[in-house]
Amino acid sequence: MHSVCFHHVDEDPNSEFDVTPAELQRFVRTALDHGATFVAPSALVDSATNTETATAEGAVCVIFDDGYRSILEYAAPLMSELGVVFGMAATTGLLIDGERPTSMSHSSSDFLTMAALRDWTAAGGELLGHSHSHIALDKLATATIAHELDTELAAYAEHGIPAPDLFAYPFGARDNRARTAVAARYRAAFATGSGAPPSPGSRFDIHRVTFRRRKLLRLLCLDWKTLEDPTDD
Repeated sequence: MHSVCFHHVDEDPNSEFDVTPAELQRFVRTALDHGATFVAPSALVDSATNTETATAEGAVCVIFDDGYRSILEYAAPLMSELGVVFGMAATTGLLIDGERPTSMSHSSSDFLTMAALRDWTAAGGELLGHSHSHIALDKLATATIAHELDTELAAYAEHGIPAPDLFAYPFGARDNRARTAVAARYRAAFATGSGAPPSPGSRFDIHRVTFRRRKLLRLLCLDWKTLEDPTDD
């Protein structure tokens, strides 16, 4: 099983994390042509923790991070056309009126509204937690980690969006304090090679590949062995 994290979808990439619609389509088509089955994040988690619900060896899970408007404008129609599912790890502080987190260079118009996210989840979209301010949790005081997570969940409740039960660490950054806080609120979490050493087999340390433009060729070649090297995220 493999998990891949994308961010902004843009015809003219201006960040190492941006992917074009054509590149995304080529990756999905290539994986399908090689027998991959695309599964929702919850299905991947269930498979990893319950042998009775195991998915195929070549299953692929795609998660789009942060809540960019381009996810529903470009990625969602493309994924639907190809018959594959995906999840979204949104950041509530980016989706409501207010100051943009300093870690994000994009303007407010680049992100979805809470209303658009609510419509997407109502239509069956699978939402993951991703914090309120998109900040590395391992850099925060323990009480502030809890505040970040609780503020996010409160924002979803305020806007009538069901609370997600899966989480994706911002920047992949986590330590034991972050894992403990997340475990108190979610049933599993996705990580990357960033932050503390992984806890093999932990439901709160499920590895995913972060797409960067330098990894494009390897992704299109489905070179999972090198892509999943945690030192290369």
